[in-house]
Amino acid sequence: MAYTGGDDLDGLDEWLGRDDKKHVLIHFDLDVLNPEDMVAAVGVVPGGPTLDEVIAVINKTTLLKTLAALTIAEPMPRIALRLRDAFSKLEVFK
Repeated sequence: MAYTGGDDLDGLDEWLGRDDKKHVLIHFDLDVLNPEDMVAAVGVVPGGPTLDEVIAVINKTTLLKTLAALTIAEPMPRIALRLRDAFSKLEVFK
């Protein structure tokens, strides 16, 4: 299941209460962050949640369930990709 309720933390209580599981795995894909707040990944989602909103969701989740794992995906800034692409054109690295 995936929670996509944004900053509706009241909806999070209801969503997490739908089953009797005690543990959760949270997968946080950085490209969902609102680029006006932070560009932390390759892709961007205009209007996505802020980092503070994501932290609030994770904190509330851990009040209701035991966090079994937290994964973070796409921590690759655009700058690093541009530098990689630019420097790959240097003859010394060929």
